[in-house]
Amino acid sequence: MIKEIDIELFRSVLVYCESSGCFTWLKTVSPKATKGSAAGSLRHDGYVRIGLKNKQYMAHRIAWAMYYGTQPPQYIVTIS
Repeated sequence: MIKEIDIELFRSVLVYCESSGCFTWLKTVSPKATKGSAAGSLRHDGYVRIGLKNKQYMAHRIAWAMYYGTQPPQYIVTIS
């Protein structure tokens, strides 16, 4: 089951750089997630995950939600 993303919560604590795809913390939310530091950690499969409020979220799904302002579809596919 895919977690619903609280878009306003993420917008209040993260900034997303569209050109680099990176996230930065706007506020300190934990000892490891401090204001101004890069958000997320790289998983063994190459995906980045970001933890907030004791839950883990996939960074690409947060990026979609923050950019489009809607919940991402079940599958996000890149066509090049």
